[in-house]
Amino acid sequence: NYLWPLFIVLFSSFLPNEKLRWFHVLGVLFGFVGVFLLISKDGNLSFNPKYIDGYLYAFVCACIWGVYSVVSRYFAQIPTSAVGGFCAVSSILALICHLIFEVTYIPDFKELFVVLLIGLGPVGGAFFVWDYGVKNGDIQFLGTLSYFTPLLSTALLIFLGLANPTNSVWIACFFIILGSIISSLPQFKKLYCKIRERRKI
Repeated sequence: NYLWPLFIVLFSSFLPNEKLRWFHVLGVLFGFVGVFLLISKDGNLSFNPKYIDGYLYAFVCACIWGVYSVVSRYFAQIPTSAVGGFCAVSSILALICHLIFEVTYIPDFKELFVVLLIGLGPVGGAFFVWDYGVKNGDIQFLGTLSYFTPLLSTALLIFLGLANPTNSVWIACFFIILGSIISSLPQFKKLYCKIRERRKI
């Protein structure tokens, strides 16, 4: 599933006024190596054939999100507030799928509270921020920064005592941060030029 940041960077090269540069590719590849280290056990991924359906769904999900994020650029005139309508329609469709395919489970108060937090943050509010970013920001840079998501998730687990800060985690941090720095070279160049201009003034 975490191929989607890579897909965003690659697909964005088809957008008007966007070019795929070497630092974008190198940065996103370093980020992918970091994510690989985070989700694997000592750098090894075991693919069980009985889960092939799940792997395919995750790959399709990565493609869909990558295409959706890039295509959103063509609809920059649609306000970000419209995301609320998209989420409402998705919720209705999810409810219908739940009633057809799943067994209903009534969560307790603590679980409802966690669901509320997820809805307000990574599932709700994040969609609004993401929509604004892909329509108005540097989409290739955003794709690379997206690799911080699993890194932050792992850091949260370590902070809560649910995971151990192993060597592979630190190496993964290094690769993800390095990838983000490399892909941000144009931003650093612009910042450097602004500082030089201010010093001249």
